[in-house]
Order: sequence, then C-alpha cells, then structure tokens
Amino acid sequence: MVVFSAGLDLSGKQENPSGLVVLGFDNSRIDLLFLGSLFKDSEILEKILEYRVNIVAIDAPLTKQSSSQHFRRVDLKIKKMGFNVLPLTWRGMNILVERAISIAEKLRSSGVLVIETHPLSSLKSSSCRSVYELAGKHGLNLPSSISKHEGDAFIAGLTGIYYYLGRAVVVRDVDGEIVLLPRIC
Repeated sequence: MVVFSAGLDLSGKQENPSGLVVLGFDNSRIDLLFLGSLFKDSEILEKILEYRVNIVAIDAPLTKQSSSQHFRRVDLKIKKMGFNVLPLTWRGMNILVERAISIAEKLRSSGVLVIETHPLSSLKSSSCRSVYELAGKHGLNLPSSISKHEGDAFIAGLTGIYYYLGRAVVVRDVDGEIVLLPRIC
C-alpha cells in the first residue's frame, strides 16, 4: 500500500509563501512527488487533495493555549526536552494558529489525518545536521535551490510518514501533541 504524506510549512498570511511537499511511501521507498511554495488556502487544499494524501503534518500549532499563558503545556514539555518553540502570544501567532486550525478542519472533513509538527525540532531530534543530510538518508536528492519553507515542509512530510508508521516521537499533553522524527543520523 502506498502512503501519501504532505508536509506544510504554513505562513500566517495568504500573501506570504507556504512550503508544501508531497511524499509517496511504499515498502521503505520514499518518492518526492511535489515540492514548492503556494499562497492561498484554496491552492494548498487543492494540491493536497489532488494527491489523495493520507496524512498532513503542519508546522503550526493546531490548538490554542487555554489561558493568557505564553505557552501551551505541550510546548513547555517540548522546551524541557531541549527544543525551542515560539510563544503563542507572540505577534502574528494568533493569525497563524487560526489559519492552521481552519485548514486542518477542512482536511479532516475530507478524511485526511492531520498532525502538528515543528520541523526545526524534528530535524534536531533526527540528529541530522541539515535537511539535505536527512533527505540523503532516505535516498533522496533535494534541489539545492529550495527555500527554507520548502525545506521545513520536507521535514514535516517525512515526520508524517514516520508518524503513520508508528515510529515517530510524539510529545503529548492535555492541550495538544507535537510529532517529531526519531533518531535517524
């Protein structure tokens, strides 16, 4: 069975580029099917649904903090593990969270599994030094001209595959969960 995983490095505003990757996984082989930057929610949703993706890993919080605290409990847990995430009270984060939740709801209503990830932390948890080293470990050569958003989308998409296979690191608390790669390098 082929599993299709998308990684989305979502920007807060539709005027800014969001990185998107679609990966196909079959019998330990990973194929890069799409890598690029999109802007509008409709473009992002259309591209994901075009590939009949099973799982989407989004680089954005998919839950809100329960009070005026800077961090969710799951964020504090991941910070204690040595990973750095931005506070949800940071300027622009509310816009990003609202957009991410809206996209996640639309994908879930189409039967797509949606998870939250943090690509920088996921790369760090993999022990790989770069997105290129991570790709190489999976037999892929990424173009040298990819943007940071596209690189983060690749890490997110790979995290989705590992989650789908039950091999990801999942950090949970009452207010959310963040999925990371296991040690790879």
